[in-house]
Amino acid sequence: MGVKPSDLVYSNPIKDENDLEWAAKNKIELTTADSIDELLKIKEFAPKMKVLWILSIKEDASDNLATPFSGKFGDDLDSVEKMQERMKEIKDMGINISGIHFHCGSGHHGSSAFERAVLTARQCMVVGREYGHEMSILDIGGGFPSGELSEKTINALKITERDPLGYRVLAEPGRHFSGHSFYLLTRVLGKRIKNGKTCYHLNESLYHSFNCNLMDGVSFENSENQFYSKIDS
Repeated sequence: MGVKPSDLVYSNPIKDENDLEWAAKNKIELTTADSIDELLKIKEFAPKMKVLWILSIKEDASDNLATPFSGKFGDDLDSVEKMQERMKEIKDMGINISGIHFHCGSGHHGSSAFERAVLTARQCMVVGREYGHEMSILDIGGGFPSGELSEKTINALKITERDPLGYRVLAEPGRHFSGHSFYLLTRVLGKRIKNGKTCYHLNESLYHSFNCNLMDGVSFENSENQFYSKIDS
């Protein structure tokens, strides 16, 4: 696609050894980790790759997220003492952390934790530098809704604009750009009345194009959903 390998981040928190070797061979420089076991794997199979340390960001009101990620991955560094302990442990392994990564969760237009995530990541960078880590990159993850970003999200990022710490900011706004990038046409195979409501049966399913109903909390009852809008014909 013409993208420089040095601009890519292999950001799966748990990686296959063969994939790590392939990434390093193809000059992909950045990867991520959130556990000591994963760091040891990177050190063995791709020792020249730079590592972004993943923070776990707990959502105050997880119902505001389509998919919260704090229970899935990320290191629970919620205090300066924990940050100091982890940064020292990693430094003693002979590994230099290049930056911090976090991902609040999928569809975090209602996230109450994004500002806290930015501030926690910044604090972790400060602590990391005290232990000799490079800390030159902040990856704010993805999960941004399609359409307009909330004022809360924008305000939370303002601290990074001219931060005297000095670091490169990366983001993963795939859904933000692609959420409304196409229309899906399906065939109505039949309809019926069930519990007083009209039900349409389509030649598409929850396990294909409508996977967002299962994974992202999309409801076709709500025309204001970030992934969906009604078109009157």
